[in-house]
Amino acid sequence: MRMLVGFVLAGAVGLGGWAVASRQGRPAAEAPPSYRTERVSRGPILASVSAEGVLAAREVTHVPAPFAGQVIELFAETGDPVQAGQVLARFDATPLAARRDEARAALAEAQAARALAEAQVERTRLEMGRARSGSLPDAPPLAGVEADLRLAEAQRAIAAARIDRESIRLRESEAALALAELRAPFDGVILSRAVEAGQIVSPAGPLFVLARSLRLVEIQAGIDQAETGRLRPDQEAEIAVAAHPERVFRGRLKRIGPERQEAGGKVSYRLVIEVPNEDLALLPGMPGSLRIITDRRPEVLRVPNAALRWQPPARADAPAAARARPAVTLSVETDNPAGPFLDPAISAQGVAWFEAMKEDLALSPEQIREVRRHAETMRAEIQSAGNDPAQRRAARQAFTRAIEPVLTPEQRQRYRALQEARRNRTSGERRNPVAVGRVHVLDDRGQPRPVQVLTGLSDGRYTEILGEDLAPGEVLVLESQPAAPRS
Repeated sequence: MRMLVGFVLAGAVGLGGWAVASRQGRPAAEAPPSYRTERVSRGPILASVSAEGVLAAREVTHVPAPFAGQVIELFAETGDPVQAGQVLARFDATPLAARRDEARAALAEAQAARALAEAQVERTRLEMGRARSGSLPDAPPLAGVEADLRLAEAQRAIAAARIDRESIRLRESEAALALAELRAPFDGVILSRAVEAGQIVSPAGPLFVLARSLRLVEIQAGIDQAETGRLRPDQEAEIAVAAHPERVFRGRLKRIGPERQEAGGKVSYRLVIEVPNEDLALLPGMPGSLRIITDRRPEVLRVPNAALRWQPPARADAPAAARARPAVTLSVETDNPAGPFLDPAISAQGVAWFEAMKEDLALSPEQIREVRRHAETMRAEIQSAGNDPAQRRAARQAFTRAIEPVLTPEQRQRYRALQEARRNRTSGERRNPVAVGRVHVLDDRGQPRPVQVLTGLSDGRYTEILGEDLAPGEVLVLESQPAAPRS
């Protein structure tokens, strides 16, 4: 009996040790992976182009010194509003007044000389009358009197010319004297003043810089050449400045280019945006950040951009090629009637689209061969068409008609949906790109399920979803979160 009890106790101890050892040697089970998610929603999307610029006044005029001289009085400061004709500065006019008085005296002398010449002409004419009568014994010879008359008339003409010359000199001296008072050329605001009383200045540089008004200012910025195709005059712009962080100022795009700038191998063009400034809160020289609204959607189905970027973690036993394959998000050539099946022999984008659509439409090997055959026919027709856009378009349209019978009804419906979305996605005169993307929706078991979608406009945070592949409220995976081990 004692022997049996000992065996039982030994067995119990052994089982306990085995259980402890098994628990210590076995790794803890991992909890199911968790995800950061967000629901599909409806809301606005604004596509925009951002840039940095500097505020400037419109219609700026530089007012230089009218002549070299000394400024003796100033009547305006920087920031003062002025009216047309208002005196801004007064120069020392003593030399100008002396030249005016000299011109007046010279004109008076010329007028006296003309009067003397007139009297000489009259006297000579009387002598001519006596010479022609012939009855007076002391009458002068007629030929001599005629010569004297011609001389007197010439002297009178010289005196008249001197009067004209001295009159011009007097007007010039009076005009120069009037410029001794520097006046505002128009109603406006003084942006800067570069002179102090007592300084001797020259006409080389401006004394005052005037702006016609600060109630409408401009912000000028450089934009990359790749973005200029999205811009057109009169687009709405939002401007933010550090001086008023709580406000957003709104303006309109006035001009794009044509000034071209190149730095570091990048080409940019200058934008000019007009901004109303009724309360004069914006001042010239303020740096500002601007956003030009290129397109807007007031209420669309949208998903976070992070959902389009997320991909499930690759399994360790997955093939290397499958683990390295990136997500497909490619832009459609929206002016190409051939749709997404671009000719692989024509462009690299066509190759990428062909590979993407093989998966998106789940093409079978037979379908792939047929599509490639029709693509080769299209390529040959496009090459033979040369630069004729009508023949090239006809070749692409023939390609579309040829491949539709190759597709199943479901594939054909999706292919047509992509084409229709491309045709309807217009903004003004420019078509917006349509892209194919992939998101992952959490199913009832909490597992991510891939869904191919057609995407439209994007504002950097959200992207518009076209078609009916998603519904508002569906839960999208944005990011994988580390799974916590559980005992």
